Amino acid sequence: MAGLGRSVIPAKLRRQAFYRDCGRCRRCGRKLSFSGRDAQGNRVSRPTFHHVVQKADGGINTLDNILTLCPRCHRIVDGNDRRRR
Repeated sequence: MAGLGRSVIPAKLRRQAFYRDCGRCRRCGRKLSFSGRDAQGNRVSRPTFHHVVQKADGGINTLDNILTLCPRCHRIVDGNDRRRR
């Protein structure tokens, strides 16, 4: 479920971005998994998805406008976006 002020990115688009990004965070390179586990059963972060151009700024749900990020990097990027406004 999306948080307050967040837009929903369709599941198909999230999967496309995840596979395009080789299952890794585009900012730090951390391995991610939709299940929260890697192939060996170790815990890994689940992917989050970020609009490059925010919806509030006219961004749309297209593959070119979506980045796969780990939760930590997503918080950092969102914080940077808010400070720029």
